[in-house]
Amino acid sequence: MQLNADCCELKKIFTLKGSGLNPRAYVNHKADRDYVDLTFPNTDKQDFEKLGPFDADMIVHQTGKSAALRLESPLIDQLADFSSQAAFVNKAFHQVLRLVGYYKAHPELHRLGQ
Repeated sequence: MQLNADCCELKKIFTLKGSGLNPRAYVNHKADRDYVDLTFPNTDKQDFEKLGPFDADMIVHQTGKSAALRLESPLIDQLADFSSQAAFVNKAFHQVLRLVGYYKAHPELHRLGQ
């Protein structure tokens, strides 16, 4: 059996839980997309937005039954050598740390996703 590179798309999703987050909340980064989300299941975007204002570069986005606080993050090419992607990975982790820090600094977010 041969695998044709055109037949499928490689996607890598990094999901982080813990770090003082509500057990139902998580940070999600899809390497092939240009954002990092702090996601709250069973949350409506309008209810989330009432807890703002948020930092200027943070947006609230509806993701199905969940709502997420989103920051831009560079795309990461998983097939490239790491040295060419290291700055992008570093920026993605920086955005993750910003979202977790924002969550910890704003206890009103802790009740989301319940």
